[in-house]
Amino acid sequence: MPIEIRRLIFSNDKLVEALPAYRATSNEKIPEGKVGTCTVVNDRKTAGTLEIENQFSQEVYQVNLGHEFVGAVRLEFCFETDIPIPQNSCRSEAITSP
Repeated sequence: MPIEIRRLIFSNDKLVEALPAYRATSNEKIPEGKVGTCTVVNDRKTAGTLEIENQFSQEVYQVNLGHEFVGAVRLEFCFETDIPIPQNSCRSEAITSP
């Protein structure tokens, strides 16, 4: 039986670009503001870290992103941009830095 393997790789910039659409459709609490940096962490609990600057108070918040959250952001981006995702696929988390 043949096996098809597809891999969608998101750069840090593409992940940051995908955040607003996911933020609008989810209940996840991410501070509003400009993302300064997006860093891949990839340990057991955290997939990455964002530094977000509040445009009004100039405070910088560090937000740790879980693997499930990053996966949901990527899936939402695929749905919104019509990137096909097989219904019976097996998904695994692998965060890589370009």
